[in-house]
Amino acid sequence: MELASGVAEMIGYAFDRRQAKQLAADSARAAELLTSLHLEDFPAPAQPTPPEAPGLSRSWQRLRQVANADRRAAAEAAHAEAQAIYAEELRRWNLLHAHDPHEVIAAVDDALADNASQSACIDAGSGPLGNYVTVVVHYPGPEITAGLVQAGAGTRPRTDKERVDLYRRALASTVIASAKEALVCAPAATEAYVVVLRYDLQGRRKKTSQLDAIYAGALSRRVLLVDWTANTPQDWMLSAREARFNLDRKGRFLPLGDTAGDDLRRLVDAVAATHADTRRRRYSREESQRLMGTQAPEPFESTCACPGCGAMEAHSLRLPRTGEPKWASTIRTCASCGREWAQA
Repeated sequence: MELASGVAEMIGYAFDRRQAKQLAADSARAAELLTSLHLEDFPAPAQPTPPEAPGLSRSWQRLRQVANADRRAAAEAAHAEAQAIYAEELRRWNLLHAHDPHEVIAAVDDALADNASQSACIDAGSGPLGNYVTVVVHYPGPEITAGLVQAGAGTRPRTDKERVDLYRRALASTVIASAKEALVCAPAATEAYVVVLRYDLQGRRKKTSQLDAIYAGALSRRVLLVDWTANTPQDWMLSAREARFNLDRKGRFLPLGDTAGDDLRRLVDAVAATHADTRRRRYSREESQRLMGTQAPEPFESTCACPGCGAMEAHSLRLPRTGEPKWASTIRTCASCGREWAQA
């Protein structure tokens, strides 16, 4: 009986170590994704291509020889429609290159729609320093840096210092990537102004969620040509024109609050007002556990959508506990709504 108990304990220990190593590997993959976003090359808007001219192409000549009048009429009508579409696309292309605010906002906003952090283009125009485009990024809190790291043959949680460093590098990568994508999609813009907003827990008991700015800065088109093997996103982010940020003694990004300036305060208030009626409800631990009990196996993804509120982020990771799905190697937690779910 004692031997069987000892064997069972050894098997359980080995299983826990495998799970911990898997979580450490997942944490490393998530960290790599969070800190390498600035390395992506974003595609520029493609110039519209005119439709094939009916009178010049061989296919149209053959059609005129063998087709009846109805088929020729239908083909010519289709060509006329293609011409109209091309004319509209060319008009919008010219407006984009002329830095028309409405066209620039639409193009940049569309490009930002699939980003890991919820992002939007809110303004475009011209000023004393040239054409600009403004991007707002909703960024998660430090909870995304929680995780295990490999330590020799075992694993350990990230230290506070490691978490602060990871958060800074991840935030900088997101800021640079957002500026690059905006500038690529707004070819006449001379700089991209990036504002990062975050919900922080306020009050004595840290239970009140409040939106605030944690960073703002303007990056020029030079950011598209940087050699990132010899430069760091953090240096570029912190040295951006009119960069505004608030770091504590440990290097953590704090809310700008009243030091943000009137322009940023108005922006934060406007964004908070749009969210006031659509605030995500919080899931209790009991609800998450109940939903997890009926959850189908889901593969691990560094950045994924929360099944509760849809927030697309690099949600924090932890090891599964007793009673949670046996197939799971990782439990994700959404900072926006508190929902937990399992991943293999």
